[in-house]
Amino acid sequence: MSQAQYSTAFAHLLSSGATVWAIRSLRSNSFYHSSWAYGTLGAFLVNSTVGVLRYGNPEYGHKVASLGKNTLLLSLCVGLPCATAELWLFHGYRPEVAYAHLGFALLPLVAHAYRRHSVHRVLDGVTLGMVASLALVGFLEGNHYAVALACSYAVNHFLITTTGYLFDSVPALDLFHYGLCFFNFFLVKALY
Repeated sequence: MSQAQYSTAFAHLLSSGATVWAIRSLRSNSFYHSSWAYGTLGAFLVNSTVGVLRYGNPEYGHKVASLGKNTLLLSLCVGLPCATAELWLFHGYRPEVAYAHLGFALLPLVAHAYRRHSVHRVLDGVTLGMVASLALVGFLEGNHYAVALACSYAVNHFLITTTGYLFDSVPALDLFHYGLCFFNFFLVKALY
């Protein structure tokens, strides 16, 4: 029987709740029905739900550890590109520009499929490009929430990360999921 990490399970639970709130908020918006934003939120919701099972269940949590790692990688690969594509479409830019962002999401997944050790470097490069693109569309359109969304994700991905400990005792994964709550809030506000 492995030891449960209830603080990490709570962070995943809170992230799941914030993601469900974001999905409900976007659905209630009668002016705009986004589709790619649901890809972002769905990926984060699946990862958060698996995380609750993994870290909150001391008896069987270790059995979903591999699934948890894979859903985390999937959410990191597709989450931000889907949100970036959605905001480019939201502001009326050509669909080809938006869909190009989705194509870049495939690069880390292809690197992972071929078992390359450079997956995280490719992911960092794609994330940096997506953050810059998201900040650009937010700046050009005067959408301050989109700029905040880009900054929030940049801090989450590059400063907090998902591995190790911060402040000597707080798991970085916990802070990452708390940061996703801010990401969800800014995503909803950027699309209103």
